Amino acid sequence: MVPHNLRQFVSPLFSVLFVLSQSNVGYGHETIENDVDLIWVCKLDLETNTVKRLFTVPELGIAGSLAVSADEKWVAFDGSKPGQSNTVDTHLFVAGIDGTGLTDLGDGALPSWSPDGSDLAFCRYKDRGVWITNRDGSVAELIERDGWGPQWSPDGKSILYSGRNDDNEVDFLLMDLSTNESKPIFGGNGHPYKRLFFNSVWSPDGNRIIFKATRKNDTSEVASVSVSDSRDLKPLFLRNTYANFGLVGDNKIIVPYGSKSHGTVQLHLVTLSRDGPVKDAASNHLAGQFTHRNSYGAAVSSDFRRAYFLSVPKK
Repeated sequence: MVPHNLRQFVSPLFSVLFVLSQSNVGYGHETIENDVDLIWVCKLDLETNTVKRLFTVPELGIAGSLAVSADEKWVAFDGSKPGQSNTVDTHLFVAGIDGTGLTDLGDGALPSWSPDGSDLAFCRYKDRGVWITNRDGSVAELIERDGWGPQWSPDGKSILYSGRNDDNEVDFLLMDLSTNESKPIFGGNGHPYKRLFFNSVWSPDGNRIIFKATRKNDTSEVASVSVSDSRDLKPLFLRNTYANFGLVGDNKIIVPYGSKSHGTVQLHLVTLSRDGPVKDAASNHLAGQFTHRNSYGAAVSSDFRRAYFLSVPKK
């Protein structure tokens, strides 16, 4: 349920149901010829390296920020139609895991599910800020005008978002949903970054945040920081990647980035080290993907056996 004490209640959002082209066939390494110009929502079995196309997304030219509910019954993502802006024209979409009931929730981006799968935190470009809505989009509430890129905590009590701290530095802030009060993660401890990206991810125990950032010397990395003590900051992977990634156990992450051998964006499994940050040598391409198409996002199941992603035609 949406917390009733959150401020600025707004009128219900208008929802539009789309006709869906669905496929529930597991294809493994096969090339799918149907709907090759459309976007697919897919599931990669990390144990067998086989891919299952869950459903086809109609009408969209671009989609991203795939989020899967903890029970793996619901998906959410953002997207826009061909010729539209990938910012101000971006809409938020929700569907069952097999694509049933695909619904356009209107202006929205960067979704994150509540732990019980009943609500979504998300952003809006036009009416900018961090919002919460229930799954069908009938009620939406603004919780932070100056925030961006929300991520619901594993215990459901807080929402992390990016913004600025009291020193006007870029920071992550953590909102307590029982009080609507936010506190900075880095605060007075400072950090070496000039940009903190959206689509960060929580560790399953809720103690750390894994995120993409750009340093002040313009190099990018994936890093981890303790929620309770930002001095515990650990660079993990020294590479420029897409921000939407997922955790696999305690020492691996799945990150999407451009593959030179395939000429497309592909998911890679990176093995982390306790001795310090790793580079490309610790990264392996995940077999089973459609290598002639781009793979965006890496929403990993709670048992670390499945990764959900968006398969997007190469333009």
